[in-house]
Amino acid sequence: MRGYSQFNNNLWVFGDSAGINWINPNNPTVFKSKVRGRGSCASLADSNGVLIYSHSNYTTSLLNQSRTYNKYSEVIPGSDSLYVEGWYHEMLLLPHPGNDSLVYLFTIGVNTFDGLYYTLINYKANNDSGIVIQKNVPLQNVPAFDGLIAVKHGNGRDWWVLFKKWDGVGQIGNNITYVYLVNPNGISLYSSQSLGSNNSTNLGQLCFNVLSNKIVAVNLRGLISIYDFNRCTGQLSQPITIEAERSSSLIHTIFLPPFPRMIPSFML
Repeated sequence: MRGYSQFNNNLWVFGDSAGINWINPNNPTVFKSKVRGRGSCASLADSNGVLIYSHSNYTTSLLNQSRTYNKYSEVIPGSDSLYVEGWYHEMLLLPHPGNDSLVYLFTIGVNTFDGLYYTLINYKANNDSGIVIQKNVPLQNVPAFDGLIAVKHGNGRDWWVLFKKWDGVGQIGNNITYVYLVNPNGISLYSSQSLGSNNSTNLGQLCFNVLSNKIVAVNLRGLISIYDFNRCTGQLSQPITIEAERSSSLIHTIFLPPFPRMIPSFML
């Protein structure tokens, strides 16, 4: 079994060139990155620094708005033109459970590039400059709710990747969550689970609690739901609706800030 203790959540890369080093939480330091975007961002780091990071940005040319950088803040060749659209929670970097040189860069399509995709990168190749092995590989072809999340499997090695389906503008909505298993053999659809309140909008967020046994889902129409999650079985259960969706006539236009997409250290 390979160890992955080298990864941590102490280095954040996000926003407009912003970076924060939390190795000493009582005295955080700042640094600069090549990120220039108001969309999603994702990064992986070890105790020596950031290993790889990626971001999206809203532009009129969807296929040219993404960039992925190596530890030297150089663009990894072929890592642009990912299937992203400048949303806020559409990218996710995960270490490969079976090879400590490989990382998966997951992306979701909310409006234009429907579905879930992955790009496989060897970030250690070419003297840590990185190479793209596979790009924009489709896993699912349904429109996605803007909330891509992952958590470590209960076995301490594999990963669960989750996202919710969106039906499109003017639709009643659905309560479907797709759960994917990432293990040394690759990526597979583990289940499609229908439970809890319907979601009828594409903008919001999914988030795990500190113990990784509960997920909260919020959306633009005010929905607040909580689910139990079993890290060993990948099952959602016990949905609780704290706040129901409002009607579309009550929606106000809002813009959610792009939060750093990191992997909390307790999950590694």
